[in-house]
Amino acid sequence: MNGFSFLADYYDKFSDNSYYNSYLNFITTAIEKFSIIKVEDILDLACGTALLSDLLHSQGYGMVCVDASTEMLTKAKERNPQLLLINQDMANFELFGTVQTTICSLDSLNYLRTNTELEKTFLSVANYTEIGGLFIFDVNTKYRFETVYGSNDFVLDLGDLTIIWRNSFKKSGTHVIDLTYFKETGNNVYTRSDERQIQKYFPLKTIEKLLNSSGFKLIGKYGSLEYTEPTITDEKLYYIAQRTKN
Repeated sequence: MNGFSFLADYYDKFSDNSYYNSYLNFITTAIEKFSIIKVEDILDLACGTALLSDLLHSQGYGMVCVDASTEMLTKAKERNPQLLLINQDMANFELFGTVQTTICSLDSLNYLRTNTELEKTFLSVANYTEIGGLFIFDVNTKYRFETVYGSNDFVLDLGDLTIIWRNSFKKSGTHVIDLTYFKETGNNVYTRSDERQIQKYFPLKTIEKLLNSSGFKLIGKYGSLEYTEPTITDEKLYYIAQRTKN
């Protein structure tokens, strides 16, 4: 299987609620500090099970949630039927109107395969984000790909599910994640499923160049959700960009 077909049922078990609450605070603070227009509607690009969208919806924002995985969107609908859910790829999505802020969290942009796909995504975000609005996203750093993931293997125990997580990072910047699931079905019987996910490292210069050429001005780049300055050992970078005039 590919992507999140099997993982969707267990994705929220990985969730750290304190992290999502910190992300919520990061977004709402960014809107308050940097948006020059009133924000009513937010696009959550690659929303997954929409946990973050649900938190933002509880703050009064209208949420438009886009994801390529029907399985993840099914979980999102179970979480909050009031969310507007759209099954589309983030590099080729279309909306019926505009929003005042777009978010793309949890290293979702790293699932794009090429610079061309990243550029197409940025251009689409620009097309549907109103001038003066914000684009808030994060990406995995080279440190995370090379050192934290590298060629390391992990075993995760989620009770009735055991996950073998194998990593391989290539010099080309491609990171391959092979996931093997063993699900207990009773009487010491397990079923096995396999998934592969592929991420790509995008150099910071590439990200910032494509942001600029797509109609965004970089406002800030941070090493944490607490707005700290980036360091060489940060595993993620958090970006805030503003939609400018064409």
